[in-house]
Amino acid sequence: MQFKNFSIGVRLGIGFAVLLLLLVAAQVIASSRVSTISGRLTRINDVNSVKQRYAINFRGSVHDRSILMRDLVLFEKPEDIRRTVDEINLLARNYADSAVKLDELMSDPALTNSAERKALADIKAVESRTLPLLDNVVAGTRDGVKQQGVMEVVNAARPEFSEWLRVINVFIDMQEETNKTMGAEARSVAATFNTWMIAFGVCAVVFGGCFAWFLVRSISNPISELKQAFAKVAEGDLRTR
Repeated sequence: MQFKNFSIGVRLGIGFAVLLLLLVAAQVIASSRVSTISGRLTRINDVNSVKQRYAINFRGSVHDRSILMRDLVLFEKPEDIRRTVDEINLLARNYADSAVKLDELMSDPALTNSAERKALADIKAVESRTLPLLDNVVAGTRDGVKQQGVMEVVNAARPEFSEWLRVINVFIDMQEETNKTMGAEARSVAATFNTWMIAFGVCAVVFGGCFAWFLVRSISNPISELKQAFAKVAEGDLRTR
């Protein structure tokens, strides 16, 4: 059955149905792309950047404790030593708080990967070797009494602090690279999403214009023929159908 033989209502229904299908397809693609972009941004802001912030807290604590350890062996007054030890303990508590929160994030398999878990394990391994050395330095300088061999402990602790900072930086850089990758993916999805929306918009305009033109022609031509027929009848030509 030809399209021109359909009623006007059916023709309009077909045209609007096609436009509606284009709209639904555009909505499905838009929802999918927005969901993907939202997922990438959520992972960047609520997961990776949070991990990175806790690791940066690690780095600040370790760096400052290494400086305080050096100062500790230089001080002679008991009050200076006690103040420095208090600062070291405060930094240790701050580190521990961040470690607990980071462990909570890392406990979810969906929010981490094997490389991150290895990097965190390396941090904890160096931490377990270094903290006893720092504790020995603190004990060796308590009350301003420098015990024999404390400088040897300090010298042994320095490379461990450097290694501690290095493995922390590995974890921080890992989050930075992951965020860059996910950011690039989100931008790529946004670009293709924009292209799809433009394509659907163009298709809708072209189809709508063509359909409107065809519909008008399919209605106006028969009306024109009808007018001509009535004109002949009005002139007395009753043979016109």
